[in-house]
Amino acid sequence: MNSFTSSWVTANPFHKLFFAIKRSFLRVKPVLHVLFALINKSEALIIFAEDDPDEREIFLETVEALLPSVKVQIAHDGKDLMKQLLKKDTKAPDAVFLDLNMPFKNGYECLEEIRKHESLKQLPVIIYSSSTSPKSIEKAFTLGATYYLPKPDSIIQLKKLMKKLFSHDCPEPANPVKERFVLSAAPLRW
Repeated sequence: MNSFTSSWVTANPFHKLFFAIKRSFLRVKPVLHVLFALINKSEALIIFAEDDPDEREIFLETVEALLPSVKVQIAHDGKDLMKQLLKKDTKAPDAVFLDLNMPFKNGYECLEEIRKHESLKQLPVIIYSSSTSPKSIEKAFTLGATYYLPKPDSIIQLKKLMKKLFSHDCPEPANPVKERFVLSAAPLRW
């Protein structure tokens, strides 16, 4: 610490707050990067793995309306997702939204493979599925998903859930809490 910094710290009553904020920014987790990218007007990248064209369209419209500076890249199935994630010399996405029921490689298989790759271990993976089965949710949690987002009944509910996901109300994605793992419009028991 130089003499200016030292005198500023002792003379400024806000120094503790300044350093607390600085430390907290150093601990920002990857999924929160999307929120900060939006604030800074830079582009963030999400990969959305979904085989249903209607679901893709709804998701894309919602993200575009809520998060205009977020780029969404589509993977049409699990095999396509893994090909995109493991492609050399490409920037890793900030988050992956992953459907469970897809051809060629299902969401569980993709999640398992993602968590085995050293470069992808910390990648936030949000399961986005129509299944609300306790077994599905438990399996996703056990395999290391970051959150479980059941597909809502309406675009309005999806917008609310996406706002919640990218707000500070969610626990840190690297440490999902079982009680807050499922982000749903209606409470689910599992």
